[in-house]
Amino acid sequence: MPPLFLTAFLLLAQVPPPPVSADPGSAQSIGWLLLCLFAIAGGANQVMGVVGKFREAREPQAGEVSADRVSALEKRVSEMDARFERRLDEALTRLDAITKTFGQVVADFNYAIGKIDGREEKH
Repeated sequence: MPPLFLTAFLLLAQVPPPPVSADPGSAQSIGWLLLCLFAIAGGANQVMGVVGKFREAREPQAGEVSADRVSALEKRVSEMDARFERRLDEALTRLDAITKTFGQVVADFNYAIGKIDGREEKH
């Protein structure tokens, strides 16, 4: 539905204007001048509304993130994941070495206890 001022303007545009007196201070002249000013103001308001909607369409919303920022974050997360995997592998390798060393210490301890008890076999 068209705005009210546009409808009024179209209706008035179809009515032939009454003869306007040549006096610029007459009520008719002032009325037509005010009507034209209101029509211009209404048109400018509509144009500004359209411009405002285009600006809103181009500006990203507060919760939105651009695609290149998302891809940068995905790349960073994948790099962090790769570093975590490397560190985890290193930790597991060290844990294996510690477990083997601890097993050797236990075997040596048992051998020493066995020697003290009189057993001389190494397991």
